[in-house]
Order: sequence, then structure tokens, then C-alpha cells
Amino acid sequence: MKKYFLVILLVGIFGVSFAQETNNFWTSAENYVQPGETKIITQDLNSDNMADLQNIQARFCNNEKVTKDLELYMRPWQRKDICVALVNKSDKPIGILFWFSKGMIKDWAPTCDSDMTDKNEFSKHILQNTTTGIMVPASGTVIQNFKYSAPNNLSWRTLGCVGYEINKQEQIESGKMFLIVPRKVGYIYINAIGSVYQFWRRDDIKDVYTTNKSIILKVIIAILAVWIILTIVQTSKKKPEHHKKK
Repeated sequence: MKKYFLVILLVGIFGVSFAQETNNFWTSAENYVQPGETKIITQDLNSDNMADLQNIQARFCNNEKVTKDLELYMRPWQRKDICVALVNKSDKPIGILFWFSKGMIKDWAPTCDSDMTDKNEFSKHILQNTTTGIMVPASGTVIQNFKYSAPNNLSWRTLGCVGYEINKQEQIESGKMFLIVPRKVGYIYINAIGSVYQFWRRDDIKDVYTTNKSIILKVIIAILAVWIILTIVQTSKKKPEHHKKK
């Protein structure tokens, strides 16, 4: 008799525990689906990082003008700067992930590719793009400058995107179907004009100098310093000897 009582007690405890663990979004009465029945379940699209993301605003700052989107008029092989200003309206620093991706027009509206790597069709034309993580200071602004190199087959109108999200791991909430990761984007419209740009090699040299300017200057200063020292040493050795008159 005691054995039967223990078995019934264990089954009862297990049943209560199982009911507590499964009493979530999916087993609530309003979302319970009968066999053969179809029901639409609406998930709240809110996210833990939404508040922080709303405090970050990104704007293009080309030609000292602040714009939501960017229009560039370029010849094939030509290079132009992309200036991005990131503003933090919060009283705490916020880290973000930042990337470029290809855009497209879908149903007469611009949309961005989900490819966040530096290998996508648009990002690979951003020269020396090593920026992925940015810390925007509290109530501060960060200016990031990039250089876009138009492909030699540039034609008509190309769409690119600047995207960013909070640099913080999202966790799917209990009872939710999807993991919501909020992002913001800005659109870059590349308009092809004229023939192929012929001075891209000159721009290559200019970019190398601009990027490594401090290193080049240090090397030049070091060479000049060595040259001055050698000149002084050689001059001191060549001083004429004064002969006494007999």
C-alpha cells in the first residue's frame, strides 16, 4: 500500500512541476491551438537594447552638411569620402557595432542586405575599413571617415547602406518565438557620371601618404637626424691643422 502511495505522490509532484514549467506563452489559453486550427500569434517586437539604440543617432556629414541619407556623384574608379557622425543622447557611454552592406530597391522602397561582413558587394569597396566596434561617449559625438572606391563597371545608380546596432548580446525572452535584434540604417546613393576616372593611381599614392603620414614623417626626421650627425662628424675630422711659422 505504501508503495502505491509513493508512486502516486511522485507522479503528482512530477505533474505539478511539469505544469509550472510549461505554463508560459505557448500553453496559455489564448494561444492554444487545436488540431487542424490556424491561429495568428502576435509577438511584441520590443527589445532590451531598444532604449539604448533610440539614444544613438547616425547622420552623414559630408561637405559639412548633416543629412539622413547621402548622395554621391562619381565616375568609375573614382574615390570619395563618406563622413558619418554618431551622436549619443544618453548620459552613459554606449557601444555599437557598425558595418556597410549592399542595398536594393524592393517594392519601390530601399532596403538593406543582412550581410554584415566586410565581404559583401558594397563593403568591399570601402577602403581600409577596419571599424566594426565603436564606443560613443555619454552625451557625445564620434566622427568616422571612410573612403568609397567606385568599381570600374559603375553604372546608373547603386545603393549602399550604413547599419549599426547595440554591441550587446541579445537574449530571447521566455515564451517568445523570435529573437529580436533592432538595427538602424542609413542609405548611400551612388550615382554614376562621366567616363572612367584616370587618376586613381595618383589617389592611391595620396591615400598611402595620408594613411601613413605620421610614420613617413618620423622616417624623414630620423634620416635627417642621421645625416646631420654624419655631417658634423665629417666636418670635425676635416678641420685644417695650424702649422707654426719657423
